Amino acid sequence: TETIRANAQGSLLLYKDEGVKIVEWVAALSDRTCAYCASQNGKKFSLKQANESIPAHSQCRCRYISVD
Repeated sequence: TETIRANAQGSLLLYKDEGVKIVEWVAALSDRTCAYCASQNGKKFSLKQANESIPAHSQCRCRYISVD
């Protein structure tokens, strides 16, 4: 969980430095994906909205990708 948190926060910092404004939530879809993460998959957020959202729970496997 802490590895996912560090990755998500590092990605957001990099995206901010690169001038990215919007990120997309990407869930690792499988039979282990929770309903919340599946519902967030593909949603777009500003960097401010995305901050501290991932991990959504213990053992979360989601990440952000840059959109713009």
